[in-house]
Amino acid sequence: MPIAAQPRLLRVLQEQEITRLGESTPRKVDVRIIAATNENLLERIKLNEFREDLYYRLAVIPIRLPPLRERREDIPLLVEYFLKKTAERHKRSVPKIEQAAFRSLVDHDWPGNVRELENTIERMVILSDGESLTLADIPPGVADRSTANLVELSFSLPSESVNLEFVERDIRREALTRFGGNQSQTARYLGITRSALIYRMQKHGLE
Repeated sequence: MPIAAQPRLLRVLQEQEITRLGESTPRKVDVRIIAATNENLLERIKLNEFREDLYYRLAVIPIRLPPLRERREDIPLLVEYFLKKTAERHKRSVPKIEQAAFRSLVDHDWPGNVRELENTIERMVILSDGESLTLADIPPGVADRSTANLVELSFSLPSESVNLEFVERDIRREALTRFGGNQSQTARYLGITRSALIYRMQKHGLE
C-alpha cells in the first residue's frame, strides 16, 4: 500500500467508519482485518515506507508462517496431496515416487515455498510417461539446488512407494541422532516447537 494511502486505512481502524464513494456521511463498520505480507515491515518503517502507527494497529495477533525450508517435515504430506490433486485434475492415476526423487524434493530449499512445490509436482506428473516419478522427472533447477543444499539426513525409503509415517519417523530419528539427542536443537532444525517434537517422538516411539 502506498504510504500516502495508509492514513486512510488507519482512520478506518481507529474510527471504525468509512465514507462510501458518492456519499458525504460516514458509515459505521464492524469488520475484522486480516493482513498478510512477505515484506519485513519493521525495516519498511525505518525506511519511512510504512507507518509505524498503522503497523501496531494491524499487528495485534501476529502469526509467522515459516518458509518451507524451515518445516521440511511438511514436504511428505504436501507431496502426497499435490500428487493426488494433480492426478485428479488431469484424470490420471496417482503416480508413485521413487526414493531418489523424493529425497531430492525433501533436500530442496524451495525459495518459492509451497507454490513452487505444487508447480514442480504438477510439471512432473504432466511430463512423466511412466507410472513412477524418478529423479529424471524433477526440473533441473530444483534437482541442482537440492543437491547443493542437502539437509544431511540419511533416511531411506522403499523404492516401490512412499510411506509417509515411515518418512516422518526417520526424519526425526536422523535429526535427533545428528544433534546427539538434544531436543531443543532438533526442534529448531526441524522448524517445530520442542513440545511438538516430544509429542511426535512419543507418537513414533522414539527415545
